Amino acid sequence: MSLWLILLPLALYNEFGATWNHIGMIPAAATLSVSFCGIEELATQLEEPFSILPMHKMTAGIDLAAQEYSGWFADDLESDQV
Repeated sequence: MSLWLILLPLALYNEFGATWNHIGMIPAAATLSVSFCGIEELATQLEEPFSILPMHKMTAGIDLAAQEYSGWFADDLESDQV
């Protein structure tokens, strides 16, 4: 994508021939560059959503609750056997 964005002004050269000194290419190329880089960043975040979510804290709480429940269940089994 970087190579495409670097070569973008060459592709826009004829399209902006009517503007003074092809000056319209600068804002057009900058707008397209920001848009495409933003879309790429959004795609990266959608690809790895769990890197920004506090999943470790959530799973640690679930693990603690499961261990506590299994301890109660083991205590109930021991009291039934006696």
